[in-house]
Amino acid sequence: MNNELFDALKQRYPTIHHGPFANCPQCKGTGDIEHTIEGKRACICLFVSHEHLPLVFAITHEVCMTLSEEFNRRAAMWREDQES
Repeated sequence: MNNELFDALKQRYPTIHHGPFANCPQCKGTGDIEHTIEGKRACICLFVSHEHLPLVFAITHEVCMTLSEEFNRRAAMWREDQES
């Protein structure tokens, strides 16, 4: 890992523990994720041990899917209430 990159990331995100993961599917090894509303944000690979990233990504994906399903379920219930 490039020490200059880590130093730059550490300056922007002082609480990081790791450098960016070169094969990260989220940030592609840059440490930054481009967010459409908020601009650049720190990638999770900067905070999690790289050996645990596959598990963290799987758990995060599962949580997001569960929340999305719950949101859709509640939205459908709300629409039904509005129609009746």
